[in-house]
Amino acid sequence: MAQRGYPGIHAGLPTPQCLRSAIVVNGAPQIKIKREAAL
Repeated sequence: MAQRGYPGIHAGLPTPQCLRSAIVVNGAPQIKIKREAAL
């Protein structure tokens, strides 16, 4: 199950897009909840 906005996690490399997404998730808990619900 490859997630579109997280190529860094799939590739195992800390890409800027992945890091930026992680920062957004950390700054907005509601997004993290939605992501977990989607899984």
